[in-house]
Amino acid sequence: IANKLQRYLSFFHGAPTQVFNVGNYRRKMFGSCVEHGFFDHSNPEGVRKRRECSHAALEDLKKFISSGMEKGRVAIFDATNNTRTRRQWLIDELSPILQSKSHIIFVESVCEDENIVENNIRATKLSMPDYQSMEPDVAVADFKKRIAHYMQHYEPLSDQDKEYSWIKTVNGGQQVVLNKIFGYLPGRIASFVMNLHTSPKTIYLTRHGQSVYNLTQKIGGDSSLTAHGEEYATALADWVHKNIVAENPRARLWTSTLKRTIETGKHIRHDEIMLDGQPWIVMRPREWHALDEIHA
Repeated sequence: IANKLQRYLSFFHGAPTQVFNVGNYRRKMFGSCVEHGFFDHSNPEGVRKRRECSHAALEDLKKFISSGMEKGRVAIFDATNNTRTRRQWLIDELSPILQSKSHIIFVESVCEDENIVENNIRATKLSMPDYQSMEPDVAVADFKKRIAHYMQHYEPLSDQDKEYSWIKTVNGGQQVVLNKIFGYLPGRIASFVMNLHTSPKTIYLTRHGQSVYNLTQKIGGDSSLTAHGEEYATALADWVHKNIVAENPRARLWTSTLKRTIETGKHIRHDEIMLDGQPWIVMRPREWHALDEIHA
């Protein structure tokens, strides 16, 4: 979630965003070859080392927050933070350098579906440095034991935390709870978290059809398509409806704001259908300035 959120805020909103992953600090400071016992709260050595890692990550985070005056600067403290004591520590540490406690947003992802947990571990955790030398089944079992250690002291976000800002998602977005989420950027964060998914998705990329400036070898500008470009746009629409829409009617169409890309997608139909009892616009188009070519 942290890395996806960082890419989203940086790319679509231009917000200077950095992730401070405590696990990476732990691997850098104490190595990656640790088994689940390291995360056992009855292991004083493990507790001490994990605390050192958290403090190191938070100090770097505070430097990042304090070093720039840009609006919308975002630091993501990527750690478990599964107790109220831990969350209060973060609030106490960060409040002096922030204008408001509402600028601290906790994001909790709860998963009660064992199949989702298993699939998520296999999709995202087995590639971690911690498990590169382990057999997949052994690594999955070890990570589940790591989760069990955290569950022993887990205190979920609830009405007891109503004075703070937080987002809670359950079972991959089947249920989402928002508490004290105000403002543009927090709203965008909430919307993004609500629409996250754990299953792989396919993204199709295409260049625009031949433009007038392509033909005349000019750089820049915002020219339309040539006859050949129009021919490509027509063929693309036919391919999209046969190969994408037929299999995934929920697909969306994104282009830049430039004429050549909008015209390349103009023949793709936007039929209205019913999905799960609700109207749905197939391949609904959306234009993004972030996709514009720069000086090209």
